[in-house]
Amino acid sequence: MKNFYQALYQSLQGGQRGLSVPQPPLEELARTLAASRRALVLTGFPIDCGDHVIGETDGPCGAAEIVRALTALGCQVTVVTDGPSLPLLRAALDQTAPETPLEEVPMEGTEAFVQALWDRIQPDLFLTIERPGKAANGHFHNMRGAVIDAMTADTDCLLTLAAERGCVTVAIGDGGNELGMGALLPEIAAGVPHGAEIGAVLPAQYTLAAGVSNWWGPGLAALLSHETGRNLMLTQAEDRALLQAVVDAGAVDGCTKERTLSVDGYPVTVQLELRRRLEELLGQ
Repeated sequence: MKNFYQALYQSLQGGQRGLSVPQPPLEELARTLAASRRALVLTGFPIDCGDHVIGETDGPCGAAEIVRALTALGCQVTVVTDGPSLPLLRAALDQTAPETPLEEVPMEGTEAFVQALWDRIQPDLFLTIERPGKAANGHFHNMRGAVIDAMTADTDCLLTLAAERGCVTVAIGDGGNELGMGALLPEIAAGVPHGAEIGAVLPAQYTLAAGVSNWWGPGLAALLSHETGRNLMLTQAEDRALLQAVVDAGAVDGCTKERTLSVDGYPVTVQLELRRRLEELLGQ
């Protein structure tokens, strides 16, 4: 019989990217996350829509639910993103954790900004979800293999600094081109289109893959609910309202580039069904 952690992890797999990796140590991660007192959460993946660049629906929603769960457990969380995703994160956090500080990382002077932010916050946890990470060639890539350096601030330095400071690091991605996925480079090269070219090289301490990165929003909320005995998950109605708020703020589906209630080509009903399964897993 599957235990809770196996069932949770398998519920989040699948998807279109083809990234299949072993289950991480979720029980250990649950204890680590529950003990965190100061966290820094990074997200935001830019999409070129021709006449403008805006962040995608994948990332902000998952980050917002994770922030709410951590905050409910007494963790002081700060969220950071760059310009294209800033309004999306503000809209998302207004739905789940409106008092959460939100910082905009600049395109220029990024390392100095990151150093000052780190010194001010002194986090014990750094979590990144659906954020571009540099490949071996030194460039950021989208899922199609195109270089997107001009659209994104270079936030790889956040993960490097976190590792230098002995901070717990968690990376969430679905295709391997996301910051922190470096520990999975062999699987990314073997199973993801353009994987050898786009795979992000920096590794995190805990690497979480899913069919869609956002799925780890309810996934980690369920994990922490199981760990603490508290219901930390959004309801299905709150989930839909969260995605609607992010789309209203300008977000597009990263696959279709359309402002629809969808994530990576999946309609909102797919995540609502995932949430229903996780609720059943928790016995809610």
